[in-house]
Amino acid sequence: MAPASLAALPRLVRLASGSERARRLAGEILERAAGHHGCDDLLADCAGAVEEFRELRTATRRCTRR
Repeated sequence: MAPASLAALPRLVRLASGSERARRLAGEILERAAGHHGCDDLLADCAGAVEEFRELRTATRRCTRR
């Protein structure tokens, strides 16, 4: 987990609603963030982006199930 990935996360999440690629990249970063990486302080700074991404994924899944 590179600190630059976490630094990019808020911007990727903002782009994710209109970009499949941004959604995929943000998801991959969050998957890797779940492990031990030594960047917990940086991840804590992204709490708002993590919540926003979760809401976006929930909304996206609801739309694709219809």
